[in-house]
Amino acid sequence: MKYFCKDLPLNADIERHRKEEEMLRAKIDLLQYNTDDMSVRALRVYRWHLTQLLDSKAQITSKIGMKK
Repeated sequence: MKYFCKDLPLNADIERHRKEEEMLRAKIDLLQYNTDDMSVRALRVYRWHLTQLLDSKAQITSKIGMKK
């Protein structure tokens, strides 16, 4: 699974995943304690995106040390 469309060198790709993860976690932290319907829905979406991002990041980091 790929979270981003464009392929970059490994270090740049890991950095891009790290920055996106920080942004998603910050948004989740802001919405976590809101109980209004829209915040709950947004929280679910951000958590789903975070799950997808972490799966993608795991695939990228598994390439460390591998030869092409």
